[in-house]
Amino acid sequence: MIEYAGRMGHVWFAGEAANWDLAQYQLTEMREIQEVGETTRPARAAALKSFESSFLDPLEDQIKAKDKAQFESAYRSAIQGCNSCHGPVNKMPLMYAAASLQMEWCLNCHRAPEKFLRPHQVAGKPNQDQVFNMDYEQPSNAHPVVLADGKRFTDQIQLGTYLKDLNHVRSVRDITSCNTCHR
Repeated sequence: MIEYAGRMGHVWFAGEAANWDLAQYQLTEMREIQEVGETTRPARAAALKSFESSFLDPLEDQIKAKDKAQFESAYRSAIQGCNSCHGPVNKMPLMYAAASLQMEWCLNCHRAPEKFLRPHQVAGKPNQDQVFNMDYEQPSNAHPVVLADGKRFTDQIQLGTYLKDLNHVRSVRDITSCNTCHR
């Protein structure tokens, strides 16, 4: 995974520099690492394939399209996918899978995405994407979340519902369909 993480970082910097050939090369190498993982850890194969179709395929589409804004969005989504399984890696002396990676774990989020959605930008932190903030706290009365547009939230469900609408997250029926992950 160390090599994988390094290559993921190279994908970011290549995309930011519009070096699409390098970004594609790094992504191809990442897929090969995943293939090894699928073979050597067959119990994780389904989760790895799901990650590939859910996150790497859209990232590759944007690399091929050479669309920097969409690339950044797809990259952020892929990083969130990494973090959702690995947990708060910035606080782990040794990285481990923080979740079971069983289908039920995935469906818990897909059935109620508003419980988990985070804003990209909040007021006062224009350069810190909250999707990737390992120290992010869900909104509460003690720690309200104020979005860049000034909207204030003290409840995760209200924030998540707002973000779900704002970002046009597909319906629960769509995102819990077997075809969403198992293509």
